[in-house]
Amino acid sequence: DLSNSVKSSSSPGAQVMPGDLITYTITLSNTSSVAANVLVTDVLGAHYTVYDPLDLDETASGGLTWSGPVAGNGTATLQFVVQVVDMADLGFGITTLSNTAEVHDGYRPYTLPDAAPPYVEVYGIFMPLITRNS
Repeated sequence: DLSNSVKSSSSPGAQVMPGDLITYTITLSNTSSVAANVLVTDVLGAHYTVYDPLDLDETASGGLTWSGPVAGNGTATLQFVVQVVDMADLGFGITTLSNTAEVHDGYRPYTLPDAAPPYVEVYGIFMPLITRNS
């Protein structure tokens, strides 16, 4: 049973800037007395690129995966680093940088959202063009 597993970022609920690096930590907690063979899949949203997969493997599509055992009544901690995309790839205003991992223990899937995702603010400036008649 991996229902007590959690995911968090190095910038919980904080404002970040385009280009910043964010470390995510996934803590898999197996509350069963039996070991579980686990598959973790994290498909990054459009606001992130993989900077360093650390404990996971990067897929051809830019996502991340990990598979392995989690001992009965044990935990496994996985980390990876993402980079916030450039300002040109973000919309104007405040964008919440949500990221969710899917975990499957062979019996049922679990969704691990980032409980306090970081956000980025992008604002544009409108400057009117004034011409002078001669």
